[in-house]
Amino acid sequence: MKEFILSQNQKIKGFIENSKNLKLVFSIFSPLIFSLFISSVKLPLATYPFGFSLISAAKRDTFYFYLGGIIFAVFTKNIPLFLGYTSIIIFRFIFSRLSENRFEFSFKKEDFFSAENLFSEGESLKMAVATLGAFTYGMLKTVFGGFTIGDLVGTVFCIVISPAVCYLFSGFFSDKKKKARYETGYMALLCAFVLALSGISFFGISLSVFFTSFISFLIAKSRSPMVASLFSLICIIAAEPLLSPAFAVAVFIAATLEKRSKIYSVCASAISFASLSYFVSGLPLFAASFPEYLAGAVIAIPVKKEFCDAFLPFFGYEQSRKIDADRDILTYKERKGRENIAEISKSFEELSKTFFELSDKNKRISIFDTRQICDRVCDRYCRRCAARDLCWERDYPVTLDTVNKISAKIYKSGRVTTDDLPKEFTARCHNAERLVSDIEKENTKVIKSLIKEDKTRAFALDYSVFSKILSEALEKNEAEYAPNAKARDSVKEELSKIGFSADSIGVYGTRCKKVYAFRISKSSLKCSAADIKNAVSTALSGRCEDPTFEFTDGGINMTVKNCNMFKTSVSLFGVASKKGEENGDCVRFFDGKNGFSYMLLCDGMGSGSLAAKKSLAASVFLEKMLSAGNSVSSSLSMLSALERADSNEGFTTLDLFEIDLVSGGCSFVKSGAAPSFVKRGTKLFKIRSKTFPIGILEDVDAERTTFGCMDGDKIIMLSDGVTEESEEPLWLCEFLTETDLETEDAAEKIVREAKKHTLGRDDMSAAVITISKISD
Repeated sequence: MKEFILSQNQKIKGFIENSKNLKLVFSIFSPLIFSLFISSVKLPLATYPFGFSLISAAKRDTFYFYLGGIIFAVFTKNIPLFLGYTSIIIFRFIFSRLSENRFEFSFKKEDFFSAENLFSEGESLKMAVATLGAFTYGMLKTVFGGFTIGDLVGTVFCIVISPAVCYLFSGFFSDKKKKARYETGYMALLCAFVLALSGISFFGISLSVFFTSFISFLIAKSRSPMVASLFSLICIIAAEPLLSPAFAVAVFIAATLEKRSKIYSVCASAISFASLSYFVSGLPLFAASFPEYLAGAVIAIPVKKEFCDAFLPFFGYEQSRKIDADRDILTYKERKGRENIAEISKSFEELSKTFFELSDKNKRISIFDTRQICDRVCDRYCRRCAARDLCWERDYPVTLDTVNKISAKIYKSGRVTTDDLPKEFTARCHNAERLVSDIEKENTKVIKSLIKEDKTRAFALDYSVFSKILSEALEKNEAEYAPNAKARDSVKEELSKIGFSADSIGVYGTRCKKVYAFRISKSSLKCSAADIKNAVSTALSGRCEDPTFEFTDGGINMTVKNCNMFKTSVSLFGVASKKGEENGDCVRFFDGKNGFSYMLLCDGMGSGSLAAKKSLAASVFLEKMLSAGNSVSSSLSMLSALERADSNEGFTTLDLFEIDLVSGGCSFVKSGAAPSFVKRGTKLFKIRSKTFPIGILEDVDAERTTFGCMDGDKIIMLSDGVTEESEEPLWLCEFLTETDLETEDAAEKIVREAKKHTLGRDDMSAAVITISKISD
């Protein structure tokens, strides 16, 4: 079954990879083939202006459009056309390397060959390039053609038509989708494509009429009858002008009846098309066009309306879209919510792995324990064995080596067989097989007892805490995207002073505010990023990040966010009470989400490895929880439950400092911890709490002290080894007041001084945080 699942997964991965490759191939060949058709459109006087216009107007796929045109020129052996297309690529590459702001040419290699702004020049330059390409083609054609009047007239005609068509095509490649320019460009490209298909038939079927019928019926599904009728009228003129009245009326009827019945709409429109086409053009044209019309209509029937809306954006939507910033923000809100839930899930996954690793360590017995098991079982068999003196006196080295091998094998794999024993030992020991069997059983029994006592693996997390964590995450997400009307009015006023406007502007959040401007106006593009940033910072009374812009179907959206007003620098130091032992204190500094930073000092009861493990486990747990954006209260509740479930004796004190770098709000959370200090200038403030360590009581016994920080504040956090449980050691207050704590070794200075005034009976740790205001 496992192999079957793996094979299916491999097939799915292969299908995904093939889909990606197919999509890549389609993205390359579709513009190439489209350009091949467009380039083949031949207008009077043997001119090909559509190819010049398409290659000049394109943006991202310019190179592929160029390849399509080149293929057509090569197959038709049209050297002037080949050189005309090539000249366009050269001119466009040069013009796109010009700086948009200073009109200076960049000679830096990284700028010259960068693809970021390649082929993104303005419409005027594109039209100029189309003219140059048509001129190059016309002059070469005139030279090769012997300077005839027809070639000169054709050159002038191509030079006039190419930039005009380029202007139409460029609307499709602009970023202003679902606007008049985009729709006009889309229409022009489709008409050119229909014109290219007009001379092609497949088994006697005219592809141009079939394509026009298919597209017209797609429009009839999602647009008004007038829009569908107008499109079909314009598009069919490019293929067969005599059929335009019949097409327009038939498609109008189809769009009118579409909502009632698809079958009725196709049948009624087919009857209408047959009658009008026969009346206008007679039997030959009716017989040649009706099958194509009917085939296009029938194939369009199963196509869903959603596809039509995405594929055919003609003349906007029938229902006007309400301009509302609160509605536009939903996309951002949902995206942020998914990210928060994903990060919380990831943190729980990492913690789960940590618990299993701890459990695996707890269920492993030491090598000394396995040796005791071997000695105990051997003594049980050997004391009544006749060969006891032989094994434990004369051949003692062999017996001792055998016991050591058994112990090592049991410790490493948990299993041992007689094949693992020396042959000379098994030859004289008649109880060898039963001996190794009993050793295995004893080892298994000890492991089972350890697993039974190990509450880490069987640790059941409190569902109420889980519920609280998830509800807090949702509440934070709601608060982060809650409309802030007062701030919005202030932002709109400040932005209007610099000439910035948009369809809708919204401000969301209370602590860390975000400004969203949807579909900004053309005049707003003249505003510099620095002016926008300063205006929003003034309105929100805080520092802001540089604005970011996002191109969407509706236009250009802008986002500006609050950023940190404060920064921190940290000094950490700690020593164990005795040389060679582990420090039972654990000090960690880490950043959380959305501009929060934390300093954590956990002091395991006692000293040595057990205290170090307790403090490390508590600090790692809190770091994972707080870094994922969980609240301090929920994280402490889960930590307390974990500590109570731990079978190992001992508890952990907790000293947590939280700083909001955006607003400057600070708080201490203490649970059985030593006093901390805040140094502001020459003044020293003590923060203390009379609480129990984590895990002693069922409910978390922690006190929170909050205050607002100022530029230059020093936060001093100490373990009880420094203060020796004294409420207020005089030497420490004098030292902190008089000593310069700006240096990187500030924490080390405190610990070194503490050694002079204490007996050093406990581990010592210190942390110093310097808070500074960020100036732009």
